[in-house]
Formats: sequence, structure tokens, C-alpha cells
Amino acid sequence: MLLELHLRNVALIERLDLTFERGLSALTGETGAGKSILIDSITLLLGERAQADLIREGADEAVLEAAFDLSDLPHVRALLAEEGLLEDEDLLVIRRDLSRRSSNRCRINGHLVPLASLQRVAPLLVELQTQNSQHSLASPARQLELLDQFGGPQLLAARRAYEAAYQAWLETTERLERLRQSERDRVREMEMLAFQLEEIEAAGLQAGEEEELEEERRRLAHAEQLREAVATAYSLLYAGGEQAAASDQLALAARELTQASQMDATLKEPLALVESAAAQASEAAHALRAYLETLRADPERLNQVESRLHLIRTLSRKYGDGTREILAYAAQARERLEQLQNFESSLVELAAEVEERAQEVARRGQELGERRREAARRLEEQIMAELSQLAMERCRFHVELTREEAADGVEVEGQRVRAFPHGLERALFLIEPNPGEGMRPLHRIASGGELSRILLGLKTALAEADQTPTLIFDEADAGIGGRTALAVGQRLQELAESRQVLCVTHLPQIAARAQIHYRVAKAVEGERTRVRVERLEGDARVDELVRMLGSAPGEAARAHARQMLAEAQATKSASESPAG
Repeated sequence: MLLELHLRNVALIERLDLTFERGLSALTGETGAGKSILIDSITLLLGERAQADLIREGADEAVLEAAFDLSDLPHVRALLAEEGLLEDEDLLVIRRDLSRRSSNRCRINGHLVPLASLQRVAPLLVELQTQNSQHSLASPARQLELLDQFGGPQLLAARRAYEAAYQAWLETTERLERLRQSERDRVREMEMLAFQLEEIEAAGLQAGEEEELEEERRRLAHAEQLREAVATAYSLLYAGGEQAAASDQLALAARELTQASQMDATLKEPLALVESAAAQASEAAHALRAYLETLRADPERLNQVESRLHLIRTLSRKYGDGTREILAYAAQARERLEQLQNFESSLVELAAEVEERAQEVARRGQELGERRREAARRLEEQIMAELSQLAMERCRFHVELTREEAADGVEVEGQRVRAFPHGLERALFLIEPNPGEGMRPLHRIASGGELSRILLGLKTALAEADQTPTLIFDEADAGIGGRTALAVGQRLQELAESRQVLCVTHLPQIAARAQIHYRVAKAVEGERTRVRVERLEGDARVDELVRMLGSAPGEAARAHARQMLAEAQATKSASESPAG
């Protein structure tokens, strides 16, 4: 709901600060008093593009600011949070700065935002109907949304079921399309995988074999150095030469210690160590001799080993680091190749799934369509009853639900129809204000007065379905008077029981029903014309109603005005009383 409106240097307004409340508020004043400036200011705050001529003469900048209560608007809070603009759970502040010297700026809760951000949020806050503006109800998408909300919980549940089926069908259809479009890529990938597998399988790899090959390559590459080192070690340990072998020296030391240990028992431990060393030296010598017998230079085998290692390294650069990763890649490639080879069966299975989901969309769409047609009949009756109360007894209203043929649609009763995200049909509200004129869409209604009453009737009938918190009617009384004016006033009063309604009016029958009454007046002060807005109460409000009645000031006219206020209050009190 709109809480406050602050204007600085806007057209003829130098400074204006207004507070608003829930219920019906009336803005009245002489023709040309400046009421249109207020409406234009609100349209700017709702996302209309600004013109520099709105800046007050003599000023370089204009500021427009409005505060809204968000306490009952969780969907608006969610949208603001999604865009990082939510600063207070219960308050939204919109500001626009207009400048002659620089670009205009738009802010939401202090954040500088593009105008598009404001245009996304504004329709959720205020619906403004003016004589010259396109009404949101003229949008077929909005009409379908309102029809579904009017239909109630069962229709909305059918819509959610359809939307889930539609989304599943869409996703499956996209998967099938991607599969079909990838045929050329599939053939190319199969050829590549087959080549890779052939290359890996031809290598006959064993997991971890490169470590064994590396060890063998080092031994073959250094065969002569190894033979010389091992032969020298063997000679020193066992064979001897110019000097006694280590094994002989250890054996001699053992004999000496054996004799000595008989004289001193403490030598038995060193003796044991020497005997162990002699045995180990002998064992090492035999192992070295066996190694020498196997060690030989083999250039041919060395070439084979190096060629094998080169092959493994080449494959590693393509498929993974080492034989284990190469073989793992081969297993994955084999599995992928099998999947691609089974493409045709996958295509058939997926096409069958698409058709199954299309049938579900058709079934859910038919159920939803039946509920919509029933809701449309009820809505037609209710709106025509409302219009009858607004002196449009001969007006006809019709909700047109149409389907569109499409070769790629879903089959319904032997016909292929296009499936939309929210159903199989589109909705269009049609009006025939007078017999013989023919049914026309809302936006083609020529008469401003008729359009205002039609929209008021729609708003009243759709009060529960349309939860826009603030409605603004600019001269909803255009072209009416007498009994019709009373009916319009009563409908505005009823509409304001569940939301905030602001109405710019010239009719006292409507103004008298407002809970809050503002008068817009224009006056020349010094050499400047200024617009001021005053909240009227008591005698001031009575005087304004007298002016609007066109009566000569006097006690009789004032009594008439007081009677109008009393009757409006009585009607309001009666509507608020619980049914007996």
C-alpha cells in the first residue's frame, strides 16, 4: 500500500508531502487545478519515462519519492531480495531524480537501478487507470492469470499439474532434439573412439609394466659397469687375488677367536658376530656370482625395452599418465562407444517418452481447460451483474478461450494444438458496451467513461483474484452522473474495503464516500503559480462538496452535503456489519 508521496519542483508543485491510508481516498479540485500533476508523478514513480518539462520552471532538478508498505506482500519482498534490493521487510522506497543537466536517476531502497527494475516491481504495487493509459487488464496474459485466480483452488491446482507436465514434456523434447541434432557428431565421435581403442588394444598394455621396463632398461644400459663392479665385489669377498679375500680373512679371525674364547668367555659374543659376518660374506659372494652369470650385454633387448617405453609415453600423452590411466580411459571409451552404438534404440525410447509426456500434457490441458470454461461462465455472469449496477445493463461481457493449431503441438480430440507454458488456450476479455457494436477487446473501447466503468466492474468482480494492493482511478466518473454516479461511488467504496483505492473525481456522490478527502488547488503567490494539496475534514470537506454540487453557498447546500456524507457513512457501516 502507498504510505507517502513526496514531490519537489515537479511542474507547478514546489514542495508536497502527502500521507495515505487504507480505504478510499478522493482527490478533488477545479478543472486545471493540478490533479493531473499528481497522477503524472505517480506514473513516473511506477516506471513511466520522464520528460525534462516536468521540472519546475527555475529549478534544475526535480525529486519524486514514494514509500510503500510491504508487510502483506511476500511476493514483492521475494522479488526485491532476488535483485538484492530488499533493505526492510516492511518498507519500500522508490525515488526518481530528474535533471536538466545530467541523466535522470532511479533508486529502489537507496540503490541506483535501471528503469527496467522499477517497471518489474511497480505493477505488483499499484494499478493505475487513466483515461489515456493502457490498462494492465488489456493484457491477455494478465486476463488468463486473473481468470485462473478467480477459478479458485481447484483450478489453480489443475494449472500447477499442467505446468509440471508441460515442463517435463519440454525438457524431454529438448533432449530428443539434441540427440537428433548430434547425429553427425555421433558418427565422428564413434570413429574417434574406435581408433583410440584400436590403438590402445594393439599395444597390449599391462597395468604397471612401465616400472618393470624402466628397471630393466637401466640394467641393460649399464651392463658393463655393473659387471665390473659386481666382479670386483665378488673378488674382494671370496675369490681373492693379490690380497686375501674377505671371507678367508673372516674365517681366520674366527679360528683365532675360537681358541681365545676358550681362555676368556667374554670373547664368545665378538666370535659370534665374526662368524655371522663370515656366513653373510659367503652368502653375498654366492649371490654376486649368480648375478654375474645372468648379466650380459644385450643391445637388441635394450632396443626392445626402449621402444616399448616410448610407446607407453606416447599413449600417456594422449590418454593418461601411465598404463593404469590409459587402461581406465580405454574402459570409459569402450562404454561410451557402446552407448553411441545403441543410439537408434535410445532415439526410439526417447521419442516414445516424448509422446507419452505429450499425452500427459494433453490430458492435463483438457482438465484445466474444462475448469477454465466453467470459471469463465461464472466470471461473465458476475461481471455483467456488476456492470448492470453501473448503468450498463445492456453491456455484454465474454471470456474468449481459444486454441491454436500447430503441427508440433499435442493431440487433443484428434487435433494438434499448441501447448503454452500455462495451458492449451489463451484468454481474451471481450466487451460489447452497447447492442449492435459487436464484441471488442478491452483496449478497443473508445469511450473513456465506458472504459472506466468497465474496468471498475472488472476490478470489483475480480477483487479476490486480483491482489494489487493499491488501485488508482483517474476520473472514473467521466461522462456519468445521477444514479450511475451513486453506483460508481458505492462500488469504489466496496472495493476499498479490502485494499487502498485513490480516485480523482469531479462528482460529489463519489467524493462523499471517501474515508479521506484531498483537495487540489492552484493559486498565484507573488509572481509564481503553485499547486497545493490539502486534506479536508469537517466544514472544509462540506464546503468542497457544496462546490462540487454546483450549489450556491448556503445552509441548504451545506445540509445537502452533510446528508451525503451521512448516507455514505451509513452505507459503509452497514457493509462492515456482520450478517444477521
